[in-house]
Amino acid sequence: MGLKVPRFGLPTLASRFLEHRILSRGKKPISRRLCLPQMALARILKRHSFIRNTNGRKQGQENVTHHYRKGVAGDWRNYFTPRVTKEFKQRYGDLLIELGYESSHDW
Repeated sequence: MGLKVPRFGLPTLASRFLEHRILSRGKKPISRRLCLPQMALARILKRHSFIRNTNGRKQGQENVTHHYRKGVAGDWRNYFTPRVTKEFKQRYGDLLIELGYESSHDW
């Protein structure tokens, strides 16, 4: 995923997410952590892995009817028609630039 994980876990963003989840359940919040423990990160990544979400299918093995089609980064380019690309840029182009996925609307 390209994440830089310190020795003891993922920094503040994950901690804030966990805190928000606890607050949204109406429970007393836990103290703010600076890192997500590595074991917790490993469980989260395993729970949301491609293999688990596709009942054992490996990345690169395509199933055109499944939500997780192939599990290969950038594979969407094979399926975006000019019409879909135009609509996607119109709806989400500014967000892609803001989040750093693209530098302009010329992708």
